[in-house]
Formats: sequence, C-alpha cells, structure tokens
Amino acid sequence: MPFSFQIYLEAQQAGVINQFTGRGVHGFWFQRWQKVDPSTGDSLHNSNTVQPFTLSPLMGLPGMQGGVIQIRKGWRAQFRLTLLDEALGEVIISKWLPGLPGQVLSLPPSIDGDARLNWKVTHVEETARISYEELSRKYLISSVPPRQWTLDFLTPTTFHGKETHLPFPLPKSLAQTWLRRWNLFAPMALPEEVTEWAHTKLAVSSFHLQTLPAREADRLRVGCVGRITLRAIDTPPYLRAALDVLAHYAEFCGSGSHTTQGLGQTKFIKCS
Repeated sequence: MPFSFQIYLEAQQAGVINQFTGRGVHGFWFQRWQKVDPSTGDSLHNSNTVQPFTLSPLMGLPGMQGGVIQIRKGWRAQFRLTLLDEALGEVIISKWLPGLPGQVLSLPPSIDGDARLNWKVTHVEETARISYEELSRKYLISSVPPRQWTLDFLTPTTFHGKETHLPFPLPKSLAQTWLRRWNLFAPMALPEEVTEWAHTKLAVSSFHLQTLPAREADRLRVGCVGRITLRAIDTPPYLRAALDVLAHYAEFCGSGSHTTQGLGQTKFIKCS
C-alpha cells in the first residue's frame, strides 16, 4: 500500500544553502531510525535492492540566486516521504513518526564550510494512502484507457546509462523504473512487455524541461526538472491501461535513480 507524508520544518537560525539537500534529508531519515528502531534502519541501509521509500530534498524555499539561498530564521520548508510497502508503512506510523514534531534536522548547507543549519519539525501530514488493489481497479479496468499522460518532475531526475547518467526522461527509461518498483512491491505484477512497448510505441509529444545540477559536497548529479507529455501510438488497450497505472504510481515511486536521496520526485498532472 503506497503512502505519502509531508514533514513541515522551521529554520532555527539564519543561514545560507548553496547545495542540494537530498543527502541531508536522507541522513536525517537514518538518524531517526537509529533512535526509534535500529534494526529496521540497519536493514534498510544495508539493502542492495530497490528501496521501498522515496525522500525529497527541502522544498518550498525560493530558488537559488547566484547559486545560494539566503535563509532567514523562522522560514518554513518541508520534505516529502513516500512508502511503497505496507509493512514498512505500518512501522513508520507506529515508530518513526510518533514524537517527530520538535525533532531537529541539521543540514550542512554549505559545500565549503562546516556550519550547519538547523530545522525543527513543526508537524506531519499524511497526504495520500491507496492500496495497490485500488490503484489497479481505478486504472487497469477501463474500456477506453488514455493515450496521453502529462507529468512534472519536481526535483532533478536522471537515469542510469552505460557509463554515466542521462538527464532526460526517455519513455523506456521512465516505464522501466516505474514497472520495476511496481512489480517488486505490488501483489499483482504488470506485464514486462510494457518496457519494450514504451521503447517502440510511446512517444514524447511535448516537453518543457531544463537541466538542474544536484551538487552535494564532492558529488554532482545533473538531472532535469519540468513537464513532459507522453503519447501512445498504435498500442492495445491493456498496455495503455498498464501505463496509466504506472503513471499514477509515479507520484509514490518517483522516476529514475537516487529517489531515496531527493532525486526524481514526480507529480502526475493529467491524462487524456
């Protein structure tokens, strides 16, 4: 059962952010586990498989000016947590979330300095919860499934290549990442042929994207943010229905790589 939560924060002092904050949020996630349930935290940290959660960077702040964001004391921000596995969701609700308001997330905001910027958690909101069965009923069982889907990439989105990362959402790459996560965590699998069909019969009909670097200390990943519209060409209804499920699921599972460290946050906009 996919879940999503917004964790709201308030800056405890003025400061400067000049790097991507996904890694810092990821660090807070595991620090919290060490306090409330170390065994679960260790199992998640040591897993080599696709992780059953995503984390956004800090969101709701103004855009960088000259490569920096000037933070004032009392400014508000938030980050988003999504869960793809019902068992983990129940542990989150029973252990990770209780007592979270009042906790402090301490980020290294500067690439060059040692100073840290503290954010206090003010409150938590559950924003969505839907079972895999309900997702399937809503979007798989349709006599006329959509032919076109529009999505927004809210944080830098990038995909594994042979030797580097590709900061453009090719239809096959999108379908592949969504399908892999669905078939790992949903009780009913979708057909693997969705990926090959997306490669040959799913077109990019429009896009308004820009590349955006996600720089953290000595690590740099370049992704894209913005909007894309995909259109199915000469495809059977059952494959369009499968893609419709996956496009809605992308809001929970994210797109591309490093979705547990702030990349690939995705919003479903519309279908037709």
